[in-house]
Amino acid sequence: DSKLTLRSLGDNRFMATLSIEVLEGWHAYDTVGAGAGYTPLKVQFVLPTGVVLDGPTTRPDSFLYAKDPSVTIFEGRFQFEQAIKRTGGSGALEIKCKLSYQVCDERMCMPPTKKTLKAAAKSNQTTAAH
Repeated sequence: DSKLTLRSLGDNRFMATLSIEVLEGWHAYDTVGAGAGYTPLKVQFVLPTGVVLDGPTTRPDSFLYAKDPSVTIFEGRFQFEQAIKRTGGSGALEIKCKLSYQVCDERMCMPPTKKTLKAAAKSNQTTAAH
């Protein structure tokens, strides 16, 4: 499951938080070695005109996959956070986040998945979308 929220920090700054939960016994891939055949989790924030990224995306820690030392994985609940800044415009702000990933358990892998999440906020409000 995944959810994107957008929270106002004041002064035309906002924090976007992508929360992801991978079911127990399953994992998503962070980095994969050449020829590993897995699809790593990829997060891309899509911002409207007049809004820019304000620093790098804060990423969760991943760890080595016991079955393949060239691979790192995510398990359980984890978050990506991205500070953003409005450089022009006013009113409600809506952003999107493109997410692509593949999850596997010890026996099988699901096909790679892509989805787009949306979140909006006013300067003093937080909203979320799935």
